[in-house]
Amino acid sequence: MPHPTASTDSKIVHNVLPNDNEAFQDEFFKFSTNDYLPQPAIWVPVLLHFAIPDGEQKAVAEKLRAGLAATLPQCRHLTGTIEIAENGDHGILSHKDSAVQFVEHWCDSSEVPSYEELAASDFATSKLGDLKRWSLEGMEFNPVDSAAATDRSPAVLGVQANFIPGGIAMAVHAHHWVMDFAGLAGFLYLWADTTRALAEGTPLPSLDPMCLYRARLDSKLTTSTEDKAPEVPSTEDKELNGNGQTKPSAPAGLPKFLPVSICLFHLPKSKAAALKDLATSESGPWISSYDACAALWFRILTRYRAQAYNPDECAPAPFSQLVNIRPKLSPPLPALYFGNAIVPVGSDSQFVQLTIKEVAHTASLATIAAYIRRLTNSVDSAYIWKTLDAIKQSQQSGAAPKRKMGAIPPLKTTDWRGPNVYQADFGFGKPTALRHLLGVAPSVTIYPYRQARAGEEEVLEFAVPVETTVLEKMLQDEDVQKWFEFRGFDFKA
Repeated sequence: MPHPTASTDSKIVHNVLPNDNEAFQDEFFKFSTNDYLPQPAIWVPVLLHFAIPDGEQKAVAEKLRAGLAATLPQCRHLTGTIEIAENGDHGILSHKDSAVQFVEHWCDSSEVPSYEELAASDFATSKLGDLKRWSLEGMEFNPVDSAAATDRSPAVLGVQANFIPGGIAMAVHAHHWVMDFAGLAGFLYLWADTTRALAEGTPLPSLDPMCLYRARLDSKLTTSTEDKAPEVPSTEDKELNGNGQTKPSAPAGLPKFLPVSICLFHLPKSKAAALKDLATSESGPWISSYDACAALWFRILTRYRAQAYNPDECAPAPFSQLVNIRPKLSPPLPALYFGNAIVPVGSDSQFVQLTIKEVAHTASLATIAAYIRRLTNSVDSAYIWKTLDAIKQSQQSGAAPKRKMGAIPPLKTTDWRGPNVYQADFGFGKPTALRHLLGVAPSVTIYPYRQARAGEEEVLEFAVPVETTVLEKMLQDEDVQKWFEFRGFDFKA
């Protein structure tokens, strides 16, 4: 592919106002306690791929923009910016003239891969080249010095629709303090349903008001009960300052974590069922497909991280995951609740932990899967409120919460399977692939099942971070070759 010194791309910038903006008054949408959890403050950019013939792309651009304008009246907060109120609360301020930036990016066809070429590479992000080209300017992923920092009045949402030969690669940037991935999926479903209804001339969908009601995830604490910093479950190697911003954490005596490459793997649906059976024991708990897949990656990556870092094999094997708490509340939150409804839980919360040696070599897959299931089940009402109270205490005390780091990086998992954005029907089509637009992703990301090859069964997809020093060995691993199909790199260090 040529790499010219100057691009001939063209961009059309639209500031999309909600259709009801004339009747709207300024409003401040206060964050819940749970919204402060994601650290650092970043935009999470995702890329949705669509197959669109070249002759239909102009019409699709108009449909997307019209659908967005008709969607925003039901979620006006997405037009705003993050601000700090006089009492110190963070939230989203939306004005009458607040808008969402929607950019049509018409790519030079000689400089970018076509939809067909991307599909042939299983939509590996590494095939895109410079990710800035595909991202909305000013809203790129940058966890170090980001314009997404909450003291910089960052926008909540932005979209760049990249038109390429035969398709669209649509980048959607959502601020992580505003919504987790399930919340973003809720917005995408509403946008899709609204766009389709406009095209078909049918009534517009109505959003459940509880999808926007954040107060249920507020800590019940009103005053700080301790001066010391509380322990907060963490999925990031960062510390939270009292003002909600972040600073790097580098405890003395710990090894410097090595560069990683992000590998893309497929697991056919029939193999996923067989893996679940293998990970299920008659004497153990019920095991989900997630438990089985996470257990196998926990074993594989612990095995090779132990080679990369040479830790004490009798030390606990670190593992952490984000748990969607929408169904765990009573009554449950809507599945498409637009905010953050996640808590992290890690192996260090367990009284008895599996060691590096057990996870890498001696424990059965069923034992590891049961361990992960117990972690998930431990996130009950008491755990949720303890986590929210700890977040609240850290804000009130102004002290950084304690972070725990092990001798090897913990395996972190993020499950993006449900709600399945591949079922979001915009009228002109559904997304055919979903990808991070991050470059390096810190966790194993599980994408929904998709039809990767015509006439073949669906596959689960995994974006897996692997230390580059042990990458070649890991790809030759017996478990990797038995279960997974290596489909290339999202990022190669």
